[in-house]
Amino acid sequence: MGGKGPGHKSPCARRARLINIQKARAARRRPPLPWRSGLESRVIEQLVWQWWLSAAPKWPAARVARLLGVSHTWVNKLAKRFHSDPARFRRRYFPFSPATLEKLERARRETLWHREHGRLRGPIRLRRVRYTLPGGKTRSARLPTKVHLSTISAALRAEGPACPPQPWRRRERSRRDSPPPGDLPPWARGLGSFKP
Repeated sequence: MGGKGPGHKSPCARRARLINIQKARAARRRPPLPWRSGLESRVIEQLVWQWWLSAAPKWPAARVARLLGVSHTWVNKLAKRFHSDPARFRRRYFPFSPATLEKLERARRETLWHREHGRLRGPIRLRRVRYTLPGGKTRSARLPTKVHLSTISAALRAEGPACPPQPWRRRERSRRDSPPPGDLPPWARGLGSFKP
């Protein structure tokens, strides 16, 4: 980590850190399960590739991410990969027909099937949070994530009596909400002129 000064780590500390990382990897029985099926990952990546190549007016990455149901950081990371080696991705997607949102829906159904059969990782239910009390003491707690709370509230709404809408809460936007087919850009419909 550089020379002497703030953030400097001695060689002994570095070796100890590497040994601890090896121990942690050895203790893990298997690598963590993926979040989504390989087909869904490929279709999302291909749709972002088509967005990156499109000659039409560019959508912002956040809007593309919202349409595809992924985070904008993932879209930006893919765009950086495409920029670093476009020939590699051109070879990768040449054999496939252009991706569309219908293909993405079919891939999501496959992901759901894999998740139901225990082949994929489920949502994170709890997250450890550290907080400081007014006296200066630090505590930690395990709190449910927003995704877990929304699944619980959806289950309660489905089985329990109808709850009146709460005006102070904004409407939960479904990740599957998408604009009408006429408003979709050409790259999302599998059409359009792509840059060579």
